[in-house]
Amino acid sequence: MLTLLGTVLLTMVAGCGAAPDKATPPPAAGPPPAVTAPLMAGMSVPAASGHHGQQVPAATASVVIKNFAFSPAAVTVAVGTTVTWSNRDQAAHTVTASGGAFKSPTLDPGDTFRFTFTKAGRYAYLCTIHPFMTGTVVVTPGMVTHGTPKSMSRQSGKTPARHSCVEFWHGTGLRGG
Repeated sequence: MLTLLGTVLLTMVAGCGAAPDKATPPPAAGPPPAVTAPLMAGMSVPAASGHHGQQVPAATASVVIKNFAFSPAAVTVAVGTTVTWSNRDQAAHTVTASGGAFKSPTLDPGDTFRFTFTKAGRYAYLCTIHPFMTGTVVVTPGMVTHGTPKSMSRQSGKTPARHSCVEFWHGTGLRGG
């Protein structure tokens, strides 16, 4: 067993060497992605971009206030998502988190309120004018697996790997790429 583990580790290290790049770069699809501020000295991460270099829109979710109710009453989003509440009712309402994380001003008919969730958790909220109106936002630490294609878009272009090692683990087997 120890010999097998040693062979696997040696194979992984050998596969991560600086072999010549035999991949053909893809044709240019647009301007290169923008670069964000450095994470550590000398390192930076490209900004997320969509198909052909378009910027990926920030994640959003919408809640409509109508007929003295929040619809949907519960929404699940990822950290960083902005939720917009739109008052399409005939009366004024508020959107107030039970724990104080957010509080809208009074929303007259046609008004909107936006809040960006920066921490994972469960946020119960209500209308302070009509306390029977309640809702919940569940914020997850990672990407939510449902949503519109536009809100879930990601970079689709491929770039050749240069002096890198990619490993895929599945069950007890190991496949290198």
